[in-house]
Amino acid sequence: MNTVSLSEAQRMCGAFNSGTFALLDVRERWEYTDGHIPHATPLPRGLIESRAAVIIPDRQATILLYSGKSDRAALAAAQLEALGFTDVSLIDGGFEAWKDAGLPSVTGWSVDGKHLGELLIDKYEKLALPPREVAELLRQRRAKVIDIRTAWEHAQGYIPEAENIPAGELFERGEGLRADMERKGLDTIITHCSGRTRGLAGATVLRDMGFERVFALENGCMGWLLAGLPMEFDKTPAYEESNAPQKPWNAAAVSGYPSLSVEDLRRERAAAPQAAYLLDVRMGMEFRQGHIPGSISIPAGQVMLEFENYCAQRGLPVIIVARSAEQAAWVATSLSAVGFPVSILEGGFAAWAAAGLPQETGLPSHELLQGLEARMASGGVPVVAPEALLVADGGTLREDVFVVDVRSLGEWAIDHIPGARSVPRGQLEQVMAGRQQQEGEKKECRLLSAAQIVLVSERGHRAVMAWEVLSRVPMLAERLAVLAGGMTAWRDKALPLGSEDVATTLATHDTVAKVSRKIWTQNLGVNQDAMQEYLDWEEKLVSR
Repeated sequence: MNTVSLSEAQRMCGAFNSGTFALLDVRERWEYTDGHIPHATPLPRGLIESRAAVIIPDRQATILLYSGKSDRAALAAAQLEALGFTDVSLIDGGFEAWKDAGLPSVTGWSVDGKHLGELLIDKYEKLALPPREVAELLRQRRAKVIDIRTAWEHAQGYIPEAENIPAGELFERGEGLRADMERKGLDTIITHCSGRTRGLAGATVLRDMGFERVFALENGCMGWLLAGLPMEFDKTPAYEESNAPQKPWNAAAVSGYPSLSVEDLRRERAAAPQAAYLLDVRMGMEFRQGHIPGSISIPAGQVMLEFENYCAQRGLPVIIVARSAEQAAWVATSLSAVGFPVSILEGGFAAWAAAGLPQETGLPSHELLQGLEARMASGGVPVVAPEALLVADGGTLREDVFVVDVRSLGEWAIDHIPGARSVPRGQLEQVMAGRQQQEGEKKECRLLSAAQIVLVSERGHRAVMAWEVLSRVPMLAERLAVLAGGMTAWRDKALPLGSEDVATTLATHDTVAKVSRKIWTQNLGVNQDAMQEYLDWEEKLVSR
């Protein structure tokens, strides 16, 4: 692997939109949020094996990567080279050297997508209404509130009477919305998300569809809570993906964008599958029921926030696979604005399926993950059933068991096994080498004295890879096991979840994301300072 100087790295980053270049930040997500190089794609070291080939289709692409300094970056580079990537370089001194040199950096996540959302404020007249004005419209029975977040987010807390329709589904819901408004005598639609971006985008979609009085809720759920207004929790059903209506393909809606026939796409994918991203923007359930092999799933309403996590080769062509032409055009507009050349599959996935061409079902997998699953199934890796971690009454963790959660800190913060300690797989070597905080070192002593050490990830893949590292440590090897089925199996069995805060982690860290995904839960309350800080940051993006 190569190491490039700061000046050379700056020159390379200046050509980020070439399509042949990828800039990777291999630190944990909370570190990325606290500050990163502009346009860098977050790829935590612990996820490289499962994600690198997805987000960087071309194994010959020029890859420049960094961590805080250089230790994790070197390990990550070795992993990429082992996967077949041929042109991998490190930034000398990592992000710390970049920052110390006064070179540009940004904070937060999905910065480009959120900036795009903020620009809508300038384009559309009076796009947002303050929370108390929305509350008054609801009191007068004049407004319909549409929560355009995912069903999962909606379930965490929502505005009373809000209907959950993810943003990407609004195109197919126009006639139904008009009928509902007329039936109830309503004259205003209010869209909202957790913060700002998607709510603003959803409002523009409905305005472009011909609805006259449509506004976003200013600052979304955060603004609503900061205004002292009530939210509800788990009292209404979320959006049912299976009920999504089908709409005839409207070729006129995509006339301004290049298009591909299914035969064109078949030939291109057969000749050079690494030459473009194939982006399926339908709902997750639709994708799982059938999709084109090699495609990436990002529902249309999430594209502005999620493309940075999947499309590391900025400037590489993106082929959009949508349910409707309107949905495809909306996504194409967003991606074009951030520098991706886009084209649209004529007729969407329905046309591909109608042509009898190959398709896959379920979630994408690849040979590496399949190999890890086979090792667990064959006994090549010691596993332990979820129930075996609990005492007889099933309510508490056995005292002789030490659980190490190797997922990201953010995943751990959402839910984890009671008493589990967080050591993201990407920081595993650091922690085991003793480079954690003093408090962490005390916990490591307990780790070394436990009768059994159980490694946990979402479905078991990262846990097996962590086992491969830790099993080389003689004092640990005989006590190591992997949780069968990971957290997915633990949840499926409705086993208890922990509520500890981030102080119980083993890995070094300064902070977590400014706004936790659990911010709405009644048990945690509301961190008003964090919400306000986040909203202030998002509003400032428009001036970048």
